[in-house]
Amino acid sequence: MNTALENTIEKLLLDKSKWKVTKFGDVAIQQKGKVDRDNTNLTRYIKGEHMGSEDLHIRKWGDLTDEYLGPAFIRKFQKGDILYGS
Repeated sequence: MNTALENTIEKLLLDKSKWKVTKFGDVAIQQKGKVDRDNTNLTRYIKGEHMGSEDLHIRKWGDLTDEYLGPAFIRKFQKGDILYGS
């Protein structure tokens, strides 16, 4: 783990003694909502390179008119959703 992240965790003084291992699917659901990219008022998309590995916030994105994205970019998400980059 990166030193800055380790230092931040130490400063939080988290008591992990009662933490339990939890499956991702027990705390999140897969969104199935799709976007018709040819008929939408949405203007932005997110892909893996826009997600910082040590940042919980999306600070970058692309514009739908920037490039060809391929058929995989069809899922819609909203504020508060968990984005998981594989």
